[in-house]
Amino acid sequence: MNMFGARSGLFGSMPPVIKALILTNALIFVTVNWFLGFLTIGGVPVEWYVVQYFGLQPLATAFPNLYVYLWQLITYQFLHGGFWHIFMNMFILWMFGVELEQQWGSKRFLAYYLLCGIGAGIANVLISPLFSQPAPTIGASGAIYGVLLAFALHFPNRLVIVFPLFFPIPARILIFGYIILDLVLGVTGSGGNVARFAHVGGALFGWFLLRYGDRFGILPVAERVLEKVLPRRLFYGPLPPPPRYQVTTSAPPPAETPSWFRVYSPEEKLEEPLEEEQRRQLENEVDRILDKLQREGYQSLTDEEKRILYEASKRL
Repeated sequence: MNMFGARSGLFGSMPPVIKALILTNALIFVTVNWFLGFLTIGGVPVEWYVVQYFGLQPLATAFPNLYVYLWQLITYQFLHGGFWHIFMNMFILWMFGVELEQQWGSKRFLAYYLLCGIGAGIANVLISPLFSQPAPTIGASGAIYGVLLAFALHFPNRLVIVFPLFFPIPARILIFGYIILDLVLGVTGSGGNVARFAHVGGALFGWFLLRYGDRFGILPVAERVLEKVLPRRLFYGPLPPPPRYQVTTSAPPPAETPSWFRVYSPEEKLEEPLEEEQRRQLENEVDRILDKLQREGYQSLTDEEKRILYEASKRL
């Protein structure tokens, strides 16, 4: 059962920001790598100019006109070097980001995602020259590592199966293992043509945002900026939990200092299976609410309608 608009298909089941990020990255990839890749200006491929002006340039290149290059901290996140590069980034974003956007709401998720990408870019520009030859950086991997870090802290015991390891691994072990591996490969200079310090920087900046983003006002300010520059229909949520359940998560209220290293075991109340008639009634009610959501937006829903959507997502 889809909670986010259209009622069929993979994209119909995605929350709006993740859907928008995947579609935007895919559109830019096809335009730059497939269409512009065949064009040249003075014998130089147009794709080179795109990377030069929209990829994240090394600090030595950008320093004479640093103010001109600051916006590359955003634009580099939407460029990718090859099919598997963009495919893996978008697959991981979908796999680990959907529940975060559902819990946080779209504005918070997008603010966190973009800020992690910015933090990753800054870390890569400052640290990479110490261990390797400076080069332009492209890709959403830094922001993706921020999403991975948040998932590991919110759902530390969630079992994940990844290729080529075909057995379940707790999210906290898998994700922190990847971060440590990237750090080792970056320091030893054996990471190949991969921005390892962008990965590590995205994860570390994600931790900083989760711990201090509200206390220092970073995330609220970013959310207000996004409200000004993006259409309101892009944002929803977060979906509220049913009031009659006590929900335990590994993410404390923003005003508190998170004990990010603790392992939580959420206790969830098991639901009795629905009778056929009850199921039909609930599906009809959900369809009515989803039609209203499409016509008028998330803000038009009452608290009771939001509760019904949340409950239906658990039971249908």
